[in-house]
Amino acid sequence: MSIGWPRRYRWRRSLLLATLALLLEGTLIGRVTGAGAEPDLAAHVVRARLPNEQPGPARRIGIHVWLPSGPVTGPLPPLVYAHGWGGRARENADLLRSLADQGFVVIGIDFPAPGFAGLDFRSELAGQRTRLLAEVEVRLQAGDIQAALDWLADTGRALLPGDRVDRLDPHLAGVIGYSFGGAAAAEAASADRRIRAVLNLDGWLFGNPAAPVFSAPYMVITDSLDPPSAKALAGGDPGRRTHAIQDAQDSDRQLRQLRSGGFAIEIPHATHESFSGAGGDPEIRSVISAYAAAFFARSLRGSAAEISEATHPSPRIRFRAWPHSAEGATLFARPLATSAIMASSRRISR
Repeated sequence: MSIGWPRRYRWRRSLLLATLALLLEGTLIGRVTGAGAEPDLAAHVVRARLPNEQPGPARRIGIHVWLPSGPVTGPLPPLVYAHGWGGRARENADLLRSLADQGFVVIGIDFPAPGFAGLDFRSELAGQRTRLLAEVEVRLQAGDIQAALDWLADTGRALLPGDRVDRLDPHLAGVIGYSFGGAAAAEAASADRRIRAVLNLDGWLFGNPAAPVFSAPYMVITDSLDPPSAKALAGGDPGRRTHAIQDAQDSDRQLRQLRSGGFAIEIPHATHESFSGAGGDPEIRSVISAYAAAFFARSLRGSAAEISEATHPSPRIRFRAWPHSAEGATLFARPLATSAIMASSRRISR
């Protein structure tokens, strides 16, 4: 069995570089914001190097911070948000505010502009080149996530209110990634033991399918986990065939990671943009919010709340769970109408 899904990525050229160029180098010029307010768009500018100290100029990342707007008891674990290609941390601001109010210190990263225009799967050659470039970018963004946790443990801690700073534990962190950010979140979890939970919002996992899985609990929320069909893999259209090849490469890694302990929530009617907060379907946003809150509360705050299909009862979703670290574990799944699954599996990325 393999897992994969069609994509509708509409990658666009990032505008972040022009914005970040206007910021003062190495200077904190933003503020920590409450969960009920818009994030400060100037943000905190952090000069960071990758953990491997590779040569080259320091990368500058913007950091936005959301805090609970009301009283919260118990620990305040950090959550890091990694945005999609060409996006910004504020793209999922409603979700991040909601999670902050439920007892988390949420930091969203504005990544530097990537070194190439976008992900190109118009042909097999373009797909191969894109995968190589994406691997480099994923590692860079994973380093940025680690740098953001370093910042929170040091400079960022000093900016928190006194009644909350003592309850912050940067070594008990979760990461949320949308789209390309989902790959960066997984890469960071593979390299950093501080990351104890990963939520992937409709993102491919770039990398070698045989690579070791990370030990942190994993949740993916997407439109479908159905593998590409043999017809799609052998299709005559180069772009669709290349997308199917990428789906197939991704499928093994998704399944291997989920088998180590994970949850999958499928929303067949969703578009890729629905997972960024830009989608117009309030039910999809409600599903994402409910499962994200339950997942991180259980993984990071020690909640005993069950994560199941009852977390957000809806006939429009499919819930699956894999017991932790059981390679051959039994798959628990609620049946979904065959027509809905097939309709989702036929959608091809544009």
